[in-house]
Amino acid sequence: MEFAVVTSSAPVFALVSECLAGASSHIKCLHFENVTALIRHSRKFKRCSLLLIDAPHFHADGHLALSWRQFNAGNATPILVFGEPSERDALYRSVEAGVDDFILAPLNREELYVRVQRVLIRSGVQVPTRSGDRLVIGPYVLDRASECVTMNKVPLQLTSREFATAWLLFSSMGAFLQYEQIALAVWGTGSTVAKHSIEQHIYKIRRKLHMEGDSVLTIKNVYGRGYRLTKRADD
Repeated sequence: MEFAVVTSSAPVFALVSECLAGASSHIKCLHFENVTALIRHSRKFKRCSLLLIDAPHFHADGHLALSWRQFNAGNATPILVFGEPSERDALYRSVEAGVDDFILAPLNREELYVRVQRVLIRSGVQVPTRSGDRLVIGPYVLDRASECVTMNKVPLQLTSREFATAWLLFSSMGAFLQYEQIALAVWGTGSTVAKHSIEQHIYKIRRKLHMEGDSVLTIKNVYGRGYRLTKRADD
């Protein structure tokens, strides 16, 4: 199941994708810079099951998305607007204009997933099933429901925010995550979280997960711009 996400912000797309694709292995998020790019894509490929539009983009060209849906036969793609609008009233007016639902920033994984489920059910689309809330990589097992981490079956103690950061890294194994992406996913905001705070959390995670010496996994700092979880053999 493919969802289209319209936003010009790569960190915002990464957050939405992590929230949804991380919740269900049946969901794949596609990134579009604007509604025009989405429409061009839809002419060539299978239509997406859901359209999520960043509030600033909906304010600029939401009418284009609504017209595209209205005047194309068989196009019943549900639309969900998310984020922080320039005017709060604009989101309420968007529902009157035909948007199926909206969700205000800061985005929360559970709320976003539930809202998406509700929109799909109302639209008669089969709802994707949630993936298991466990990650097993090397000697580590992460359980999202209990926020518990074990290494070789030995429990390791992380704070809630440390666990959220670790889950983001482990669920994005091998991928480069910018500081702003981590801040958005864990803190719910990008610009107000100090780089030093993220570095401190990474330092504590490395220490608590015993990622030193001959550890199988390592969290690498990438050019001072972010982090990547990799197997040590990949260094």
